[in-house]
Amino acid sequence: MLQVLIYFGLNFLGFLVFYQIWKRLEKPEPYDYTTIPGLKCEDFLGTVSEIVIKPGQMTYERSRKDGNMGKIRELLDYRKFLDWLNQEFGPIASFYWGARYVIVVSELNLVKELRSYSAKRLKISSFAIGSILLGDPYFWNEENFRQFLYMDYLDIQKKYEDRGIKLMLEEAFQNRIFMEYPNSRKLLAIYKDEISQSTSTCLKYPEISSIERWSRPLVVVFNEEIELDAHPVPAYIPIVINMEILLENLDENEVEPFIRKYFSWLFTIVNET
Repeated sequence: MLQVLIYFGLNFLGFLVFYQIWKRLEKPEPYDYTTIPGLKCEDFLGTVSEIVIKPGQMTYERSRKDGNMGKIRELLDYRKFLDWLNQEFGPIASFYWGARYVIVVSELNLVKELRSYSAKRLKISSFAIGSILLGDPYFWNEENFRQFLYMDYLDIQKKYEDRGIKLMLEEAFQNRIFMEYPNSRKLLAIYKDEISQSTSTCLKYPEISSIERWSRPLVVVFNEEIELDAHPVPAYIPIVINMEILLENLDENEVEPFIRKYFSWLFTIVNET
């Protein structure tokens, strides 16, 4: 019996010694989820708790920091900024839009990787890049996804019944939200107020080419962690698809078959498995 007590006593003392040593050892940094090349921001760590803003929270509510907005404003237009990222960092890049960590892909193979996770896709409007980055609850709410679906994804620039949704999805407006942060939240409030005072009407827009229609950036978000180009990407990180780069070598008659083949999964109610 005495030997048993001595045995457990020595083990307990050994544990206490080990614990004290462990407390004094230098601890490794938390796992860094920002290993993708791109613009860095010293204001934020690369941990999940730092870079993930969950649905329901506006970006400016997380932090008033500008992130990389200084560089974004230098380029004057979000298409120019995305192209600059591709030139500087390659087909997969990252940046901070205020406090929100964002990934950009500019290569078809990366789009195919994203498509392989389509069952984990959050059902949002892929045209609402500015609203998604801002954290607008209306566009993050999956229950509203059906309201976007009557706008056939190959008919986005033509005729619609709901003037409010159509105007808010216009590229010019989404570009302004993207470029004017943090003032974009005021712009959004003003714009929504103007829409609420207007009456629903049927709008017609000039016919444009398929290349013009589809060269605008798209955005996708997943509700579970995925892996992209061997980089772990936490849930709810917006991933922007640089469509202008993907379409640059296509002829007009090749665009719509290309969209149907590689992007239809972004515009369906039922996620693919």
